[in-house]
Amino acid sequence: MENGRIRIADIAEELGLSTATVSNVIHGKTKKISDEKVKRVQELLEKRQYIANMAGILLAQNDSKIIGVVINDHEKYEGHTLEDQFISALVNALAKEMEKADKFLMLKVTGKWRNNKMEKRKLVIPDDIKAALKEVGVKRGQALMVHTSLSSLGYVCGGAQSVIEALLESVGEEGTIMMPTQSWKNLDPKTGVYWQEPEEWWDVIRENIPAYDKMVTPTNTMGAVSEMFRQWPGTLRSDHPARSVAARGHYAGYLTENHDLSDIFGDSSPIGRLYELDGYVLLIGVDYDKNTSLHLADVRAEYPGKHTVIESSAIRVDGQRVWKDYETLAVDGEDFPVIGEAFEQTGQVRHVSLGNGILSMMSQRALVDFAVEWIGKNRK
Repeated sequence: MENGRIRIADIAEELGLSTATVSNVIHGKTKKISDEKVKRVQELLEKRQYIANMAGILLAQNDSKIIGVVINDHEKYEGHTLEDQFISALVNALAKEMEKADKFLMLKVTGKWRNNKMEKRKLVIPDDIKAALKEVGVKRGQALMVHTSLSSLGYVCGGAQSVIEALLESVGEEGTIMMPTQSWKNLDPKTGVYWQEPEEWWDVIRENIPAYDKMVTPTNTMGAVSEMFRQWPGTLRSDHPARSVAARGHYAGYLTENHDLSDIFGDSSPIGRLYELDGYVLLIGVDYDKNTSLHLADVRAEYPGKHTVIESSAIRVDGQRVWKDYETLAVDGEDFPVIGEAFEQTGQVRHVSLGNGILSMMSQRALVDFAVEWIGKNRK
């Protein structure tokens, strides 16, 4: 320790590790470090307040060019806060603006805000889930788009499996459950989806990302329920390499077939087909920023900033891995929570409590039709 300041060397000495190991943990370079060592380093860093201490020292300097940003590791991100596409886009934009201003970004993700919530978690059993689904309006034969944050409910006995089983039982064999299974990391790194990795790596990452395989490719930040659901026996997954959905039940084939590269969320997409089926949207512990159906309103509405972009993903063509370019509507979801709040005022959303979370159910047609008009009037 030097002048009361904790150094990397102090942490390393106390743990009996090399300074390089401690430094790599601090900077997130943990692929070659055991989970046990990473945990030990992180716990001691937190205990000794190394990061907070150094941040305070640097930020207190009059001539400091460092700007500190603290992000809440909310339970809805399920441990993948920086992989969330909205968080990553926000941080990426901040970093670029700071660079223009000759400033530096110091980023801290913390779960301290969650401590009280963890202590107040409620226990949820399968019968609780089934009862809540019935109360919120889920019935046999419905076609239902489901967005879920498992951790927002508290402690769910049986985890994702219990949620999926309850959903499938509630709609029956004549019904259909659909969930987002997006793998949006399968986009050109130059779009910023790998912002947390050094830019000099991006070309290498692009050359080595595995081609999309709907049977294998994992979801990105879709949550534990969606990740399990895509692997559930009898579930079908669409072919879009970055914006896929998975469905199981009566209309699963219709909803997932022919998911066009360019029509990600349009009329011929799974979201558009759910609209034709007069389906429903169920939000389990999440807000409208996760409500994919609002993207159909993006497609249908007219607004000044509407434009297309060229995206590209790694896919297989005739057995060969290739990068495929496709033109599609630029994804815009920043105002989704505001749209959702306005839609709630119409009285067309049913709410039911489940554990620590809330279930919200609505007609997808009613939501999309409302959002088309709202976007046309309010979005720039």
